[in-house]
Amino acid sequence: MEKLCGARSQVFVLFMTFLIVNVASTYLSHCCLVVCMFTVMTCLCSVVAGQVQLVRQEGQDVNMSCPSNSPVEWRCTGKLLKIFGDGVRVIAKQNYLFIKNLSVSDTCLYRCYSRSEATLIADYNLTVKVKGNF
Repeated sequence: MEKLCGARSQVFVLFMTFLIVNVASTYLSHCCLVVCMFTVMTCLCSVVAGQVQLVRQEGQDVNMSCPSNSPVEWRCTGKLLKIFGDGVRVIAKQNYLFIKNLSVSDTCLYRCYSRSEATLIADYNLTVKVKGNF
């Protein structure tokens, strides 16, 4: 499993921390500065990694998109999803993945890969909660 923050994003986070410490410290109190640095580092790691966090309740539907000009494949925690056409509960149409009537067993890390380049395009961490515990 890829790290949340790779080496490039860590360098970027360090650079942003340097900027915050040297520029913003003249305007912010030390306590606020620490909170600001933590927030920026946390947010940047999430944005750079590109993983979308989805939380749904049992019975709801979800759709995920994969922005690609080439054909794609969807994987759930590394396993290729076997999807058979329209009209079933899980539907892959063009570059979208639709899951109807979610159950807790649908909780998974869904990833979309380009078939032609075998590269990761989209990353969705779906958590399905028991109805009433949302």
